[in-house]
Amino acid sequence: MKKFVHYDTGRHGYLKVSKRDFLSLGGDPTKISGYSGHTIDTLFLEEDADATYFLDLLNSKGVAYDVETKHVRSVTSHNYSPEFFYWNYDSKVVLFDGCVATLDKVAKRVMCDDGRMYRIPTSKVNAPFEYFKAIHR
Repeated sequence: MKKFVHYDTGRHGYLKVSKRDFLSLGGDPTKISGYSGHTIDTLFLEEDADATYFLDLLNSKGVAYDVETKHVRSVTSHNYSPEFFYWNYDSKVVLFDGCVATLDKVAKRVMCDDGRMYRIPTSKVNAPFEYFKAIHR
């Protein structure tokens, strides 16, 4: 039986799902709205549509699951973007100032190819997407 956590902030709710589970069930990253959030390996699916989409995937595959609700003050911001679903620390990104950069998780900084560096707050190291404009191709 799969176990999931539903975070209830008092104003809204989010279902915590690993990206691995999401993909293994055939989930489509482009079907998640910007109201959800994510980190490098986890989705926080907003309860109105995105969590329902995921639970429908579980039901269609006959997967048994249990959802535990936890009351919290907040969950990761609405930072979801399908473009960053597959992002990892080896990916180069383009920042909003045009800098092409990589992220150093240990040092908590973004390092631009031109030598500039930006610090990242500790709370954002696993979800730094708000600083990125695009994946560098």
